[in-house]
Amino acid sequence: MPTVGRTAGLQTRKKIIPRAVKNIRICCRRFDRRLFPFRPSRVNTPPQSIAVIDGSLCQLSREGVHTAAHLPLATAVVEFCRGEHCYYVREHPHGLLPGIPNLYCLDRELRLQWLAEWPLTDDPCATMVDLEGAVLTTLSKQGVHVRIDANTGRLLSDLAGNPSTGDAAK
Repeated sequence: MPTVGRTAGLQTRKKIIPRAVKNIRICCRRFDRRLFPFRPSRVNTPPQSIAVIDGSLCQLSREGVHTAAHLPLATAVVEFCRGEHCYYVREHPHGLLPGIPNLYCLDRELRLQWLAEWPLTDDPCATMVDLEGAVLTTLSKQGVHVRIDANTGRLLSDLAGNPSTGDAAK
């Protein structure tokens, strides 16, 4: 074994530790729940991303490969909101037939689930304001708040928050 001088380092069990390293203290301590009371949770990211590309709602894989697409009912998809098991989609109202709402729901495979019961034939949905539980709150172009059942698309209330006369209000 080579002889090592004091200036070069310290020799321990066939390893040479440089002098600069010998002053470092390494501490190993057990995990203490009192210091970190909450268990770290896993981040569950969906396996596919969704985006509006050229007016269509498209699913992309983690690698960016186009996996599925939903063509708009009329002109173009403007806005979407991810629900628990579906996507709520708002289209540009131009080109839709009268009486057909520009708000609908797609499942995770981008299949149409329902068209919203829209109370205002001449005032289309302008934006999706909030999704809380099973209630999707939207705003029309003229500023009317419309609440829709997120599971069925039925109208819950419209105008000044008055309950609708449909089955959902009972």
